Amino acid sequence: MRTDYLVASDEKELWSRVGPLENEEICIYYQDHDKKYEFGTNSAGRDLLLKLIPTILNLLKINAKVLQDSFEDLEQAIREGESLYTEKPHLRSVGQTWSNDEYAHPGLQRVYLKLKSFQRFVEAWCVLERAEHMGIFSGLSAVKELVVCSLGGGPGIELYSFSKFVEQRFPHVSLRLVSLDRCWEWHHYSEALGVEFSQWDVNAPGSFETIEKLGSPIDYVLIFNVLMYFNNDTIQEYLERLFERFACRAVLINERGKFCEVSSRLQRKGYGSVRLIHQGKSRDERQLALIPKPSSGSSSRSELRMTFPNVPPVDWADKVDRSKFGRPEHILRADSYKQSDPPHWKRKRASSGSRDHQHSSRRYH
Repeated sequence: MRTDYLVASDEKELWSRVGPLENEEICIYYQDHDKKYEFGTNSAGRDLLLKLIPTILNLLKINAKVLQDSFEDLEQAIREGESLYTEKPHLRSVGQTWSNDEYAHPGLQRVYLKLKSFQRFVEAWCVLERAEHMGIFSGLSAVKELVVCSLGGGPGIELYSFSKFVEQRFPHVSLRLVSLDRCWEWHHYSEALGVEFSQWDVNAPGSFETIEKLGSPIDYVLIFNVLMYFNNDTIQEYLERLFERFACRAVLINERGKFCEVSSRLQRKGYGSVRLIHQGKSRDERQLALIPKPSSGSSSRSELRMTFPNVPPVDWADKVDRSKFGRPEHILRADSYKQSDPPHWKRKRASSGSRDHQHSSRRYH
């Protein structure tokens, strides 16, 4: 199998995931390989995704070279990677998605870069958009430089999203971006994104020395979908040190579970926690900002128009208590969204499709 054919196949698949602008300037895009689960965005979001695709393709070209240098049988290596991605043997045996050796497999990296890059970029953009709305970035108008690191940051897609967000919202700010991860083999890709890479394992003795070498301040820390790999006592100690010794402005978290243990622990120690997702009747801590001081506990009551609505997917049956939390995030138009219903573009498309389509955007692949 020639690597140029491999990348050409990837290119065709990636471009097919972003649809045209439809009625009311709505674009349907997909984060999963089989394009089963629809998500919607506006023209600005579509532009971001279209600009992301060449970046992903560049990473896949690097991966093709790594595959070629590492394996004689490329087809077999790709099949192994796809099997690791799909079957997740480490998750079944240990409760963690993939082991370090599995992450290091170039075949798995190929699948990860194709599928997770969309998801991680969009999730990070939503965290940043919500954080800005809640005042987490107040004061940046007077800042010239920021240091941002991602714990367990892998190839650095979240940091790349951070750079594009700052480029759009705070163009006067220069960035130093650092991905800290135990899997050294990610460094090829992070460096191509303009992100420094440092090998680091939170559970290894003396691991905080790696962070100390970055110097102070470390303005923002990202923790995206890796808390399952961290011991709660260890990560709590890490975050306390970052706040007290490195003048950290905020730790931005994106996770799958709706309850964040380390957030509760830090609040008991006097730190603040801001739930970024608009709250329904049940607590939802999938996206959080941990901050040095307790927050007021009040949500912003101004309107928020999300670039990528319904990320992470919302249970639309979990109605929002209007009296407590004020107005919801608006999906694409201010007059088209009821708090207890799916967004209007989802209802419209579902009316002509199957029942499975109607509920597809609630889940990830």
